[in-house]
Amino acid sequence: MQTPCILLSADRSSAGKTTIATGIMAALTQKGLKVQGFKAGLDYIDTTYHEYATGRPSRNLDGYVMTKKNIQNIYQNATQDADIAVIEGVRGLYEGIDIETDTGSTYQISKTLNTPIILIMDVTSITKSAAAILNGIKTFKNANIQGVILNKVGSQKHRKKLKKAINKHTDIQIVGIIPRNKKMEIPYRHLGLIPATEMQNKTIKKHNKQLQQTIQQTINLQKIQKIAKPPTTKTTKPTTITEPTKPTIPKTGIKVGVALDKAFTFYYHENLEILKQYGAEIKYFSPIKDELPNVDGLYIGGGYPEIYAEQLEQNQKIRQQIKTKSQQGMPIYGECGGLLYLLNKIEYQNQEYKMTGALKGKGIVGENRVVGYTKIKTTKNNPLHQNQKTIKAHEFHHSEIKQLKNPKYSYKLHRGTGIQNQKDGLTKNNTIGTYQHIHLTPYPEIAKNFLKKCKKHKNKH
Repeated sequence: MQTPCILLSADRSSAGKTTIATGIMAALTQKGLKVQGFKAGLDYIDTTYHEYATGRPSRNLDGYVMTKKNIQNIYQNATQDADIAVIEGVRGLYEGIDIETDTGSTYQISKTLNTPIILIMDVTSITKSAAAILNGIKTFKNANIQGVILNKVGSQKHRKKLKKAINKHTDIQIVGIIPRNKKMEIPYRHLGLIPATEMQNKTIKKHNKQLQQTIQQTINLQKIQKIAKPPTTKTTKPTTITEPTKPTIPKTGIKVGVALDKAFTFYYHENLEILKQYGAEIKYFSPIKDELPNVDGLYIGGGYPEIYAEQLEQNQKIRQQIKTKSQQGMPIYGECGGLLYLLNKIEYQNQEYKMTGALKGKGIVGENRVVGYTKIKTTKNNPLHQNQKTIKAHEFHHSEIKQLKNPKYSYKLHRGTGIQNQKDGLTKNNTIGTYQHIHLTPYPEIAKNFLKKCKKHKNKH
């Protein structure tokens, strides 16, 4: 029996999806249900709120990077012991990679899993127009919209007019009416919401409790549970974990150090699972406060190293250890924030901070915003890839890299920006740093290749 599911989408960005989705997850969890959270798209931050609310890792579902089978498998594997699944959409329902297709959109996920949709609408200063927008969104592609949550409702008069208009002019049921409440809002910074993992435990606990209580008072959870339906697409038999379904090599004794603290929090959960499945033992460490653990390779994910640059600089010992290991040929993979940390320096708010120096260059964090799907062609024989391969990925950053001296790149971008002239994958020794966020579910061989390099390094040292 498949786990019933609802998908929370919106007519646009900033309608309140993450806040309301997190609140619903928290309220359903409080009722004693096992709730599995998902995020449409490749966002790292929203999932941290889901995880805090449910106590379970939230997963990403993306129709550009992943195949239909990938999406179905991730859903099945994550929901085997769940009572209900809640998928938070990305941007507006139909926004994707372009206007010609549905690729990368929330709508694509809803069609892939055939999930009922509850639309979240910011109804500030509209009444009858809310009904027109609802009808337009539903009929545009015959979306399976089963309910609507009205967010940022003003006075009682506003509330009554909205209810009357929607009940009269649409066949969509209202499942929640949420008044304007600034206390519900989650604080932002340049890459989006501040991750829940960075907030003080007391602060996030209080915020989560407020969300839960607000949702319980303003949303009909019974209606939501009634709307939720299991996916009806034909899927493969559930497996114990995401692809690859079974370990293809025996346990190797390979230890991979994964940077995890308030500076580095951006990881797709499946990436770590796939590394484990191919035989890696994960050793978490903090570049802010720890020494380097005894490992055979390093994975430094994304995050906000610029925010914590002073603290990273102060831990001179681990910076030197990482540089030395890089010079010795240890496989090291730095992704976005991890790329910045591997450089000589970071410049942020007109201040320079020393980083590891494993790669040459200075990362300058500013106002220029780069975000979007990418398409990469890899070179042969770099720390992640044995052969040339085309990979679909994502980039999202507010930084650029200067002071590059005779850089060697492992990626050529056919779509996207990259580091320089549509080149990316800055490489030296067995160290590679990239702006590309790569989800390993469609590309498990990357993990396998990385661990082969780690094993080779281990045997030499």
